[in-house]
Amino acid sequence: GYNIDACRVFSTGMSNGGFMSYRLACELENKIAAVASVTGSMTDSMVFYCQNNRAVAVMEMNGTADNTVPYDGTTAFTSVDENLDFWKTHNNCLGTAVTQDLPDIDPLDGATVTKIHYTTCDASTELITFKINGGGHTWPRAVFNIGVTTQDISANSEILKFFNAHPR
Repeated sequence: GYNIDACRVFSTGMSNGGFMSYRLACELENKIAAVASVTGSMTDSMVFYCQNNRAVAVMEMNGTADNTVPYDGTTAFTSVDENLDFWKTHNNCLGTAVTQDLPDIDPLDGATVTKIHYTTCDASTELITFKINGGGHTWPRAVFNIGVTTQDISANSEILKFFNAHPR
């Protein structure tokens, strides 16, 4: 058997994997400690049927120039702002977000990053959005380039740090 810490079960994924992570946050509330969605979103039905009664730490990373999962949403799925509002309400995040433009470490990558961060949420959870200004449908700091990919943050590092800070 495996020695798995049941308080440290997380989900992350890109695109459809990001959608899946949100679905797991809604449907496996007693198992999932935190989720991180990269270039993913939620469908309207996921929002409507989200039965989770427990606060879940949420991180998302989305490019404003993503043509696959548009930042402003579609008729099929929610915008990043709607996701943020949903989880802010769900997690009972108080106050206003701390919004900061992160350093433009690589001015040649075609993107900058704005971090939107709610720190005062139920059950010591956080809600973090990394808005990749000019970014495409890509994984931040990926070694391969399939569109505008920010090099200003590392998705791997940010997600690992976030998950380590949020056991259930």
